[in-house]
Amino acid sequence: MSADAEHAGWPFQWTVSVRSLQAQARVGVYAPERQAAQAIVLDAELHCAAATFPQRLSQVLDYDAFCALVADHLGREQHTDLLETLAAELLCRAYSSFPQLVQARLSLCKPAAAGKAASVRVQLALSRRQCALLQQHQPLAAPTRQAELATDR
Repeated sequence: MSADAEHAGWPFQWTVSVRSLQAQARVGVYAPERQAAQAIVLDAELHCAAATFPQRLSQVLDYDAFCALVADHLGREQHTDLLETLAAELLCRAYSSFPQLVQARLSLCKPAAAGKAASVRVQLALSRRQCALLQQHQPLAAPTRQAELATDR
């Protein structure tokens, strides 16, 4: 586990794993993906640290609250073009909600992706510091730029 320098010396470190969290999201650059929500599957490795041994729910990362955060975010999002952007948005919301979270890896899978592959998966790892820098230099909830998408493909 790679923790931020601020948390590197903290004696108590643990990982919360969330596996196969199923949800619906409007994500993708192709026309059918823009028209309706599609199934996604989320996996997360949430690395936490504390200066003292946690003994109450308020001192640990509440996995039920994390799953609710994901559902809330996906329920509010109109549309996100890229899985990478959606993963970054979710990780940054998690850092805002859970002070004990120091490093996280999130994987988003589209089981019904176009093509001959059984699924498409994007995995993103961000530290708390990287998320703060990302939000500072590039707001994550920016509107879609159709002209840019057309030239990126």
